[in-house]
Amino acid sequence: MDPRAFVPPMLAAPAPAAFSDPDWWFEPKWDGFRAQLSVTDRIRIRSRQGTSLLDRFPALGAAAEAVAGPAVLDGEVVAWHEGRVDFHALTAGRGQLVLVLFDCLYDRSGWLVSEPWTVRREHLEAAVHPAGSVMLCQGTVGRGEELFRATGCLGLEGVVAKRRGSRYWPGRRTSEWRKVVHTAELRVEVRALATQGGQWLADVGAVGQRPVLARVRVPAVPPGVVPPPEGERRELPPGIWATVQYRARTPQGRLRHAVFRSYGGDGW
Repeated sequence: MDPRAFVPPMLAAPAPAAFSDPDWWFEPKWDGFRAQLSVTDRIRIRSRQGTSLLDRFPALGAAAEAVAGPAVLDGEVVAWHEGRVDFHALTAGRGQLVLVLFDCLYDRSGWLVSEPWTVRREHLEAAVHPAGSVMLCQGTVGRGEELFRATGCLGLEGVVAKRRGSRYWPGRRTSEWRKVVHTAELRVEVRALATQGGQWLADVGAVGQRPVLARVRVPAVPPGVVPPPEGERRELPPGIWATVQYRARTPQGRLRHAVFRSYGGDGW
């Protein structure tokens, strides 16, 4: 396998709750763009889909200075803005760019994807010399619940748990890595309903100083509502409410990763 070629990243499976276990490593879940750093004949930084991130963030070209190549490293591009990691600042081109590195797939000893996480971590620490826009991801062994509480206080997205004996599975979502994210719930008004591909999609919002906007998939139409024909959107009368779970809000009030929970207040 050519180290200049793109390696699809390993993905974490959702976990229902934070947990603690001495056989696992726990690290913050970064709210940014997944990035693969390749330092070979030249530097390459690719997105989760394999496209170049250097075209969008040319300042990250200096990252090679903090890495002892050759190396292929897994990480995340984030933006620090007003003292915290801010995804909206990243997409808007604001804040200080940081490349957080958390796994080593290849170095001068060869490919490491078949090695356990503990070995890859040793190689990662040997390859990365944090400086400038490059940061080595820190974490803890065993103390997942404690770290999850801490990430909530710091405004981070959550925690990723990695089994210490696990190998790296390119392109696969596996329970050897698990992610636990902070969420919140909000009661919102259902403004409209659309039918698309045999599924119902609801537009929700809230009246107030901070309007909320999101589109969520719903398992059933609200009581007394006739669903619109396929491909159409229908405005609904006021007074239909739903509970929605979400991860974060944009500065404009839009909900990120919104998921429908129930209609009304009785869990219908």
